[in-house]
Amino acid sequence: MSYAVIFTYNFDEQSECYLFDDYDTAKKFLKDSFDEELRIETEENEWDDVESMMNDTETYGEIRHYVPDGCDVCEYRLCTNVKRGA
Repeated sequence: MSYAVIFTYNFDEQSECYLFDDYDTAKKFLKDSFDEELRIETEENEWDDVESMMNDTETYGEIRHYVPDGCDVCEYRLCTNVKRGA
């Protein structure tokens, strides 16, 4: 079975997809990536209007940054049923 970690952004048409052969490796990559992005936004960028959440299984996370014209959302998702398209 294959696994994918997918990052999507509501402010950008591009998304990122990383493929893994191992569930635990994919899950760790998602959590590490989420933690690093949150660190960058709060420590390096010094934004204090950031909200984050990670579900109990650590397979979905969301970081919200409130901006004058709305809210930027980054989503982190672990897909556990990767299939090849037609």
